[in-house]
Amino acid sequence: MTDYRNYIERHIDEINMKRKVSDSGNLNEKVKKVAVILCGSRNGSSLLKTVVSKSKDLAYLAGEEEPYFILSRNGFPYNSDSDSIKSINNKQHLLNCIFDELGVNPDGIQPTVKQIKKDWWNRMFLQTVYTENFKKIGDMLIEEMFNHLFENDDFNWEEVNQVFLDKFFKGKQDFGYYDIVNENTPFILNDVDRFKIEETPYVIPGWKYQLRESDLEDKTIFFKTPQDCYRIGMFEELFPNAEIKYIHLSRGFAQAVNGLMDGWLSETGFFAHNMEIVGERLNIPGYTDVVKGGDRWWNFDLPENWREFKNKPLEEVCLNQWYSAHKAILESGVNALRIKFEDFLEDGQGTLDKITEYLGINRIKVKKLPVVMATSAPSDYRWHKRYETIMKLSEREDVKEMMERLNYSMNPETWI
Repeated sequence: MTDYRNYIERHIDEINMKRKVSDSGNLNEKVKKVAVILCGSRNGSSLLKTVVSKSKDLAYLAGEEEPYFILSRNGFPYNSDSDSIKSINNKQHLLNCIFDELGVNPDGIQPTVKQIKKDWWNRMFLQTVYTENFKKIGDMLIEEMFNHLFENDDFNWEEVNQVFLDKFFKGKQDFGYYDIVNENTPFILNDVDRFKIEETPYVIPGWKYQLRESDLEDKTIFFKTPQDCYRIGMFEELFPNAEIKYIHLSRGFAQAVNGLMDGWLSETGFFAHNMEIVGERLNIPGYTDVVKGGDRWWNFDLPENWREFKNKPLEEVCLNQWYSAHKAILESGVNALRIKFEDFLEDGQGTLDKITEYLGINRIKVKKLPVVMATSAPSDYRWHKRYETIMKLSEREDVKEMMERLNYSMNPETWI
C-alpha cells in the first residue's frame, strides 16, 4: 500500500471517529418509499433535485450520498475499480451516515441551533480537516448568526450561510469552493493535493429538521448522485421493504459533453478521485496540460472503462462519461420515468407535474428555475463555443445510436 493510500486510510478513520453519527438501527427496514434520479454527470440532476426537494413530502440529503460510500469504504478504490458497486461493504455504517443527514423541510418543526451546529460540522468534516480552535470560532459565529433566524421568519438560508462562510474563512479559503459563494468572494482551490471526501463545489447543510421514524409513514426518501447509474439494485438492498421509483434524466450529448468539459477545466473543480491512490497518472490532452493537478484528479463519475481513456483527449473522456452512464441505465432494464433535462428547462412546471404525479406526492409550483452547480451563466447553445469538436463527435455511430435510444434528434438546431 502506498504512503498516500495509508494517509487516506488514516484520514477516513479520523473522520469516522470525529463525526457525531448515531446508530440508525433497523430504520432502513421501515422505509416505505424511495425515489432515485438516474443520470450522467452534468445532466441537470442538481437543478432537478433542488426544485423537487422543495416538497414537504420528501426526505433528502443536503448533498449527495457519495461521501458516505467513501466513509464506509465502498466503490473506488475499495470494493471496485470504478464507481460501480456490486456488493455493499459496512452497510450499517453507510446507513447510519445516510440517516444522520436525511431531513425534511420544516412544517411546524424548525431545526435548532444545536442541530445546525451538528449538521455544519458533520458536513465540514467531509470538506476539510480542522482543529478544535477552528471549530470554536465556527460555533461562536453560528450562535451569533443563526440564533436570530428563530426571531425572524423573513430570511434567506443560503444568504445567511454565505455570510457565515465569508466571516468564517475571512473572505478567502484555499481548500475548496462552495456553490453558494458570492462571485466576488475570492474562494480559490489552491491545494489540489489534499484528499477530499466531498467533491467540489461543496454544499451547505439544508434548512430542514432531521428525519424521524414517524416520517417514514408518509415521506419518500429522495436520492441524487450521478454515480448511481452504475449501482442499480443497490437501493433495493439498502431499503429491502421499500417501493423504489426511478427517474431516468437524460441530456443530449452536445450539451452534456460541453458541460463536462467546462467542469473538468474549472479551477474550482469537480474533483472526484485522486488517481494517485491506485498509483495511476492521467495524461489527458486538453486537461492534464492545462489544469493544476490534472495528472492526478479525475473529475465527475468514474466509468468501468476509465483506464481505456486515461490518455485520451478530454472530449473523448467526457463523451465516454455521457455514453457510459446512459448505456448502463438502459441496459439495466430498470423501469423508470424518462425525463429530458431540455424539457425541464423549456417547461419546468409541466415536467415537474409529471414527476410529482409519478412519485405520488403533492404538486410543486415553480415560477423560475434557480442556478445550481453552474460553471457559467445558463444560456442556449453553450456548446457552440466548441462547435467543431462537438460536430466531429456527432459523426460517430455510437453517438447517433445513443441519441436515438434516448429519443433525441441529430439536428444541431435542437441541441439547446
